[in-house]
Amino acid sequence: MLRLAAETHPAASDDTDIKALRNTAIAKCRRKLEAAKNLYSDGDITREEYLKRQDKNDREIAHWGASTTHTQHIVAEMMNVH
Repeated sequence: MLRLAAETHPAASDDTDIKALRNTAIAKCRRKLEAAKNLYSDGDITREEYLKRQDKNDREIAHWGASTTHTQHIVAEMMNVH
């Protein structure tokens, strides 16, 4: 259990790296959403393709938010175990 706690407890720099990675990934997904909206409004892709891209990026944004929250929850639990 101590090994698991050590593996899941990021150091300060690791935590910063994870947050930066998360923020970068979410920003990229938002840019992709905006690009898909522009392609659809310009008539370059179908509504079906637009909705497919929108769903994919919305799920990826949700994944990044949930995985970060889940990781933080696990770390907090491990820190409370004596």
